[in-house]
Amino acid sequence: MPYVCSVRFQLVHRCCAAILNANWLLTSGHCTADLAGVPDAITIVCGIRMYRTVVEIVPHPDFQAAEASAPYKPAANDLALLAEVSILSFCACQHRLGPVLGAYLEEGNICTDNTPMTIATGGGTSTCAGDSGAPVMIAASDLQPYTLLAVPSWTVAPCVMKSITLVLWAIAAIVAAVGAAPERRIFGGTDALEGELPYQVSIQRAFLTSRSHICGGTILNPLHVLTAASCFWSDSTSRFEVVAGNLRIDRVADTQQVLGVFWIRMHPGFTGGTSSFDVAVVRTSSAFFFTDLIRPVALPPFGEIPTGLVRVGGWGSTNNSILPGNNFSNVLQKINVLIVPWNECLSVLGGPGGPFDERNICTGPLSGGISTCTGDAGGGAVQHLANGEFLQVGIITWNVLPCGGINTPSIYTRVSAFVDWIEANSAVNDGNRPQQRLIGGVRALPGEFPSMVSIQRLVLVRATHVCGGSVLNQFHVLTAAECFYTNPSNRYRVQAGKVLLNNFEPTEQTINVLRVTMHPQYDGTANPFDIAIVRLASPFGFNQFITPVVLPAINTIPDGIVKFAGWGSTSGGLLPSMPDQLQMFQVAIMPNEQCQVMVGGAIGTGPVTDRNVCLGPATGGIGACTGDAGGAVIQQINGVDTIVGIVSWQLAGCGQPGNPTITTRVSAFIEWINQNSQI
Repeated sequence: MPYVCSVRFQLVHRCCAAILNANWLLTSGHCTADLAGVPDAITIVCGIRMYRTVVEIVPHPDFQAAEASAPYKPAANDLALLAEVSILSFCACQHRLGPVLGAYLEEGNICTDNTPMTIATGGGTSTCAGDSGAPVMIAASDLQPYTLLAVPSWTVAPCVMKSITLVLWAIAAIVAAVGAAPERRIFGGTDALEGELPYQVSIQRAFLTSRSHICGGTILNPLHVLTAASCFWSDSTSRFEVVAGNLRIDRVADTQQVLGVFWIRMHPGFTGGTSSFDVAVVRTSSAFFFTDLIRPVALPPFGEIPTGLVRVGGWGSTNNSILPGNNFSNVLQKINVLIVPWNECLSVLGGPGGPFDERNICTGPLSGGISTCTGDAGGGAVQHLANGEFLQVGIITWNVLPCGGINTPSIYTRVSAFVDWIEANSAVNDGNRPQQRLIGGVRALPGEFPSMVSIQRLVLVRATHVCGGSVLNQFHVLTAAECFYTNPSNRYRVQAGKVLLNNFEPTEQTINVLRVTMHPQYDGTANPFDIAIVRLASPFGFNQFITPVVLPAINTIPDGIVKFAGWGSTSGGLLPSMPDQLQMFQVAIMPNEQCQVMVGGAIGTGPVTDRNVCLGPATGGIGACTGDAGGAVIQQINGVDTIVGIVSWQLAGCGQPGNPTITTRVSAFIEWINQNSQI
């Protein structure tokens, strides 16, 4: 119930109140009757989002404060929250109260019926001490989600043991007395343009085939996102996905990348609600491919206090009502705002003792009109530096409602206060994925490459990994012809759903090979027809760890960033060192002409043709090696992992400078693949 506030005196809850508009609340007259001369002694706390002091108290002109404190003598014009109960007629209420208490019932009062809750239990639903002033709402509708009917005044003691609660009716006249504030839209936000906030991601809750935006976030590195812990505090068990490279949350874009979430780490100091420890790191299940539209942020030095202008983005609510709801913007919005001095923020937020502390910063303008809002949490306050770097100084955490109001700043977790924790939890060599950079690979995670298989040669009862491959459908695997060219008559098997090659895993499936079909033009050399299809003796059972790969459109030429995986050698020397755990690589496609020169051929001749795709980097340090052949080169196309190449060959001295990885371009063989992979 976001419209309920706590009225506190000397930090102790006294009554409840209902939010009417940006400046006024409605409560019971007796709650403040003894404090009329010292309104600034009262603190208003609305949910977890607003700490305010009181400037003025307007009691009902007919309210008698003296009578309100008399024993068993409730005041009539006393302006408060009930559970779900029905309303009694005036006569029925008088009858239940009896002749003594019934005398205090006036036409301005209504009663609620608690009897259905008390017949079976001897107790049930009722207001009690401290509930005065809370709102009584009538049934919600789409057009009017919150309609205020009354506020509780008094009840028959002991609470929940009797069947009467008395509430006040005259709401309309009271609202008219204080006046309703005019609607104020949030101004200053504009649609972001492509590439303006390349670090911004939408964190979305995934259910079946649909996704819904819940929070923003920023890219820290290829495997980690920085966001707010409050995004997951009440719902950490759902399935989440991260969408990058798309300005819209209502439609797919060719530029977007959709990554699963492997784990979420919330700061241990965050215990829910409004907290200065509202920071979390999300580990994605696969890596971002950095482009002009997808780039990481940089972190500030530890303890640095930011000043100046920041850019803030989000898909949050553009409604400035006290209950903004989830009416998110479909297009990423941006605002440029100044950081407000910390002392000034503290002053307008009610002073010390509230949720705003030295680990926070805030932005204005305090004159209103610009603000973050519901759905923006987790996004970054980022300074765009002259050197092209994106320095993140804040994480959107909470804001004072209504969004964009006067003296209602936007609050952020100060990133520099948590740099050490963020870096410790976002290193690529985290506990789940230790770094192992011999030829640039890092260990893949379960389910990160669900189409990846190990093709193994069988000698008696011993199986030895020879190549990688990709699941095409339930009966077929796509791989390289070189894997079988010299030993076509050997027995082979395929293992899918694996990460650890030499250990049994409950996710694995092992199936024998029925036959192998190599491309007829492959001759065992550095040949652009290095492609083969394996027919299995029985079908795969698909699940989240075993899924078929997606083929590209025919004759398309890939470009940009790709990833591939394999159990190939992690040694750059002549003697291979075969890893037990699947390794993954993220590299860029390089021009075939440049690749041709590097492998010693003249432009237009030699082993590299238009049926190949070359992978860098030319500087060395990353590359495929012995045992990686046949594996898939994956690129996200329209948000879907698509195989664009098959690892084929490389020069001796894996990962050395000037030694690119050569792959077979899959789009050049779509017709052949389809003809030879029919079930």
